[in-house]
Amino acid sequence: MKNLLMIMLLIAGSSAFATKARYKALGEAAHLTDVQTIFSIPSDMMLLPESMEFNFGLADDSTTPAVNEAMASPADGGMIRSMGDARIGFFLGAVDANRSSTYLGIENPFSVVYGAKAGDMNWAVLFSYADSNKKGDPAATTDDKTQSFMNLTGSVAMGDTTVALNLGLADTAKGNGTNETYKYAKSPMSLSAYHKMSDWTVYGSYDSSTTKVTEAAETKTTDSTIKLGGVHAMKSEGADFFYGMAYSMKTSKTGSVKTDTTTLPMIVGVEADAASWLTLRGSVTQNVLLGGSKTTGSSPEDGLNSTDHDTKVNAGMGFKFTKAVLDITLSGATSGAINGSSFGADAGMTYLF
Repeated sequence: MKNLLMIMLLIAGSSAFATKARYKALGEAAHLTDVQTIFSIPSDMMLLPESMEFNFGLADDSTTPAVNEAMASPADGGMIRSMGDARIGFFLGAVDANRSSTYLGIENPFSVVYGAKAGDMNWAVLFSYADSNKKGDPAATTDDKTQSFMNLTGSVAMGDTTVALNLGLADTAKGNGTNETYKYAKSPMSLSAYHKMSDWTVYGSYDSSTTKVTEAAETKTTDSTIKLGGVHAMKSEGADFFYGMAYSMKTSKTGSVKTDTTTLPMIVGVEADAASWLTLRGSVTQNVLLGGSKTTGSSPEDGLNSTDHDTKVNAGMGFKFTKAVLDITLSGATSGAINGSSFGADAGMTYLF
């Protein structure tokens, strides 16, 4: 009876530990603790139950198709298991292919994460790796291509405060052109902090990266983003209603061209139990009040540009079957159109041990 009650409690709260489909439907809000947040905050694993997760891939809702993939995010899956007071996780495919179409994407990556408790502190480290080499056919003038990817992320949570650091150890690719070797190299780094105050989660982050692409000549792009924000979550009667806002400042420089962008994105969302076996969820995000970019060093003249209309609505549902949960979403929408390709476009399943 005790084990049955424990299973029932886990299933009742299982919508809080779900798939990419659930994470996307809720607008990737900063207060969420989910299997998906492990990849930016590994210590979140210590707050999750033992489980297996399967994501069938996310539909591309952007104007630029994902590199080397028909979807914006490839399929992936993995598991979390306990080892005494420690946790270990293993995931396949859980890194997006995000390189220029000239190069191989991040092919067949795997990730290993390990975490443990140390008094009142939770800590964890996640390592991701991918490597591939494809020989071309000289008679068909097919390129030889190689790629390598390594990433290390660690986080520490003590009380209501969590700090995370992400380091890109390697993100390189090569491909043979007509008379030269094309090269791609990216060096990302990010630092973030989160603090919970009653129903509020306040956070700040700094992200930077340097990308070098060598083809006819070398092109160097540096990006840096500072973000400060907060999310207020209110739970009552089986529903989680939340809203939040963030201030973002991004600087991007390629050669002599520099673009400064400021945004004030707002998010409103809800996740509610419609029945014992069904959870409904949805969110809307949009930049408000502030929003613009200034470009200097461009030709024919510098300019100040406003941001495009960027209101986006996501919605989804979770179906509970004993120890398993199936999540599906509508693809990110900017219009009222719903059709067979958008309904259930993103899907994933979680199984609780």
